[in-house]
Amino acid sequence: MGGLERGQVWKKWGQSLGRWGRWGLQALRSRDIPPALVGLMAIAAVLLFIASSVRHFLLQSTAFDLAIYDQVAYLMGQGLTPYATVSDMHHMGNHAAYSFYLVAPFYALWPDVHWLFALQAVGLSLGALPVWAIARQARLDWGQAWAMAIAYGLYPVIFNVNLFDFHPEVLGIAALLGCIWAARAGRAGWFTLGVIYVMGCKAVLSITIGAMGLWLLLIDGRRRCGAIALALGSGWFVAVTQGVIPAFNGGEGHDAIGRYAYLGDSVTEAFFNLFLRPDLVLGRLLSVDTLIYLALLTGPLLWWLLPGRLGPLVAAAPAIALNCLSTVGEQRDLVHQYSLPILPFLLTAAIANLQHPYPWPWPQTAIGQWFRRTLQPHFASGRLMILWSALGFLALAKFGYFGSIYLTNLDTWSASRHAIAQIQQDGSPGGVLTSATLAPHLSHRVMIRQTIADRNETGYVRYPQWDEYDFVLLDTIHPGWNSTVEFVELLRSDLSQRPDFRLNFAQDGVYLFQRQANP
Repeated sequence: MGGLERGQVWKKWGQSLGRWGRWGLQALRSRDIPPALVGLMAIAAVLLFIASSVRHFLLQSTAFDLAIYDQVAYLMGQGLTPYATVSDMHHMGNHAAYSFYLVAPFYALWPDVHWLFALQAVGLSLGALPVWAIARQARLDWGQAWAMAIAYGLYPVIFNVNLFDFHPEVLGIAALLGCIWAARAGRAGWFTLGVIYVMGCKAVLSITIGAMGLWLLLIDGRRRCGAIALALGSGWFVAVTQGVIPAFNGGEGHDAIGRYAYLGDSVTEAFFNLFLRPDLVLGRLLSVDTLIYLALLTGPLLWWLLPGRLGPLVAAAPAIALNCLSTVGEQRDLVHQYSLPILPFLLTAAIANLQHPYPWPWPQTAIGQWFRRTLQPHFASGRLMILWSALGFLALAKFGYFGSIYLTNLDTWSASRHAIAQIQQDGSPGGVLTSATLAPHLSHRVMIRQTIADRNETGYVRYPQWDEYDFVLLDTIHPGWNSTVEFVELLRSDLSQRPDFRLNFAQDGVYLFQRQANP
């Protein structure tokens, strides 16, 4: 788009938006931000918000982690202790996500889970803006910068993580990208504020911040910002793992260390065994599972991740290693949130290759050289980047879930909605026990738990203590994650025989029991 055409777009938009709209557009124009990019981010935010809201409406959101963060935000908004009863953890003993406290004013104004959906959608969509800024900062042309911003929005994990309930690190993705831009712009103050905010979105991001510091310090030549990131990231990691989380968690470390139990029983032991026990590490890093994960991770940007200009991936290396070494398979896909902190550095590496393009190592044959002459010029084309990103989105984004697994609960949907409405209309803040998929609709209370069929040779380890609950809502058809039909039927049978509970509602395999005031 030429300068005259862009000027006409600005003029047209300004005339339609009035005085304050013209002021805002002029501010964006002075920073080389196209109005269409702002409009595209707004559209993306709306679409992401609708997608997560529809999933929730279809009763497909879950206790882990939507009910956890919805309950915590509700309690914060009410001025109560943010203790998540689903995970049995204080909020700061979970991921020490202190930046999440910024959500409290929204819940104080009006407690509603859709705040989380809206903040998540906006936070993810905003990431396109710093991607554009980094691309222009690297002197990519207008079309290439546009393509990189679109490639960010079409990267499958952006769409997928928006559907996977809510996780506070999504609120830090744009800020992490902004930190890269600020470091290269020499804005140490903004960079420091961004780093502090990002680390507060999830404790493990301190590792990424520390690694970013190494990259900036040793490779990118941003020594001041690199030293700041390295000091803050490593310092907070030590403080949060050795002090903050144990202080809020009864002296125990975070239970995520169990994913690396083969490396040791503590963060310190696991860290040292990374270097002292290569036999434990190399088998996982060199596995087929890891190779598939790396292919998925890099595939949507494959043609722009060339050897020689992959320095930014130094910052992503710890997050990649954590995902590859984990015993939890969900950390090695593009569905869950674990790959999100890697994306900013994949994009930065792609931008670096576009900034200084060089020929691919085509075969020194007649056919190879023909491909070099024919295809090489197109690798730096914005159109090709957008096309490839769109193909990656179509292949790996989970939009098809809305026509398949998100419709699996329709047979009990109406009955579940009826039962949820009865609890909400009752107005009692009493404790609720229910399935994983129904818990996020009833989490505005001090006590909410999901049914968990955890069994050993002595019986069910997590059999409910009935005196903790005023309502028990069971779906015997769809017992939810971490539960079984047999376990839920056992609970229903037990409650049917208890004089202190009465059956308030029964339809389509959904049962609502309520504690009686005077049994």
